[in-house]
Amino acid sequence: MTVHPRRVAALVVAALVLGVGGCAALSARDYGTFAFWAAPNRIDYCGRRFVRSSAPVHGTPRFFTARDTGTTSGTDWRKIGRTFALRPIYATVLLHPAKNGVCAGTLFVGASGRGSYVQYVLSGGP
Repeated sequence: MTVHPRRVAALVVAALVLGVGGCAALSARDYGTFAFWAAPNRIDYCGRRFVRSSAPVHGTPRFFTARDTGTTSGTDWRKIGRTFALRPIYATVLLHPAKNGVCAGTLFVGASGRGSYVQYVLSGGP
């Protein structure tokens, strides 16, 4: 059996196109953007939708948790998942007093530069 280099090259190119296309389609479905390597346009978490805010924010986890509730008690900075490109997703997690559960107040995805994040805020109401 003879292996034809052109056929092998065509198969490799087809696999790459299908792989990249599949990644883009999954990213569009889950994060609202075909650009799977970029920060998402939206993130669904805890039964809620969070949308990307306009400008990157700079600060520390302690700063963000204090800003969300006015105090650092009752809140936590937690990694809750990863984007399609494996960027960690962080949240200021709020303890829900009535349900003894947790849910996020604000989400963050690391951006370029230390202490720089893309912020995601709740879309709509509770």
